[in-house]
Amino acid sequence: MNIRDINEFSLWQYVRRQVNKENEKQIKDFAEKMNLDITEPKNIINSDDIINANGRLDNLCKDKLTNEVKILLSKEFEIPLFKVKQIKYINYVKEFIISQRKKSKNIYLEWYLINQKNAT
Repeated sequence: MNIRDINEFSLWQYVRRQVNKENEKQIKDFAEKMNLDITEPKNIINSDDIINANGRLDNLCKDKLTNEVKILLSKEFEIPLFKVKQIKYINYVKEFIISQRKKSKNIYLEWYLINQKNAT
């Protein structure tokens, strides 16, 4: 391993920490807004299993759709409050989880591609 490799590795570690820190903040903020315990969304995001494996997404969202959350979703989707149902809530949480998974996988893919380019 030469100095260049060490510097690239250090840069990669730094970038990964910064991205993880930002993702953690986004997950925490989302969980608070959606009345969710932060641990389970993080577990689902970091898992390679399907999102609703063993009903975990359904369990995560069960009894969490409060009036405050309904108001937030009503504004988000620009629909009347009475149209905010559990399925819309679950789908919103699922879409967030998908977007977070894509983000974390993209950073690793980009780094891999950069290293492949530098190796040639």
